[in-house]
Amino acid sequence: MDYQEIKLFIESMKYDLETINCLREFGRIKEILPVLEKTLERINLFRARRNDIKNIFKDDFWKQKFYQKLTYQEMYIELLDLSSRDELISNEELHLRKYTIFITKITGWIQDNILLLKEITKTPRQKMTERIFGIISIILIGIVSLAAIFLVYGTKTWGLKGDFYEGTHFENKISTGPAKVINFSNIREINLQTPLENCSARWQGFLIIPKDGAYDFYMDVDDGGRLWIDNQIIIDEWRDQNAAEFTKKKFLTKGKHAIRLDYYNHLGDAVLKLLWKFEGREKEIIPLWNLRQRI
Repeated sequence: MDYQEIKLFIESMKYDLETINCLREFGRIKEILPVLEKTLERINLFRARRNDIKNIFKDDFWKQKFYQKLTYQEMYIELLDLSSRDELISNEELHLRKYTIFITKITGWIQDNILLLKEITKTPRQKMTERIFGIISIILIGIVSLAAIFLVYGTKTWGLKGDFYEGTHFENKISTGPAKVINFSNIREINLQTPLENCSARWQGFLIIPKDGAYDFYMDVDDGGRLWIDNQIIIDEWRDQNAAEFTKKKFLTKGKHAIRLDYYNHLGDAVLKLLWKFEGREKEIIPLWNLRQRI
């Protein structure tokens, strides 16, 4: 390994650092930044090229053992000391470590000063732009946080309250729980405790009507189902049957309306879907945000 090459490389950095110090003394701060960036680029290229010593040059190894932040004066004195020795290297391993420690120190010094100078040399416009983007970021974070809180707490009452039973006529109540939408082809999709056959369920709550108008309601059911709106039954198909769709039109005013849906399954498939269609909206499952367990 050519240790002399490392020494010569360190000596060549002396001129860059002298340039940096000269610019600093004359107050030409903005001109220091490109010199620092160029020096750091030269160091990184040197480290990448020297594959035979790449492990010794790893920052994370030396950072654990040496304090890499130092003043310009301390750094420059150490550089002069390393680059001016003419004696033969008797302990190459020791000298290699000294050189590599120094390169790690100067890399840290340059990186720290690049960040500092970038901050110092920002124009008022750049600072204002960053301030604006910072405020916008805080606002966006706030909006996202509020949206998350709303999704967790504000939607807790969305959907319909469900009661689930053994038996086709609500004989033995098993459990109670919300249903986000009425759209299932297996009763277990709504409630895991309800048996697949000889079961019944009742959902109650409020339907939120977005505007005055005629609404077409559809019930796809197997076996039996009944739908009430404002305590008036509008679909009554309470019998054993294969999956079939039934529809009824009703005029409703904008706002909340009481809704109740009864269902039972005797044998075989358990299917229930509650849909609607009105002006401006295609036929669809009644959405979650149009259903409330309570107001």
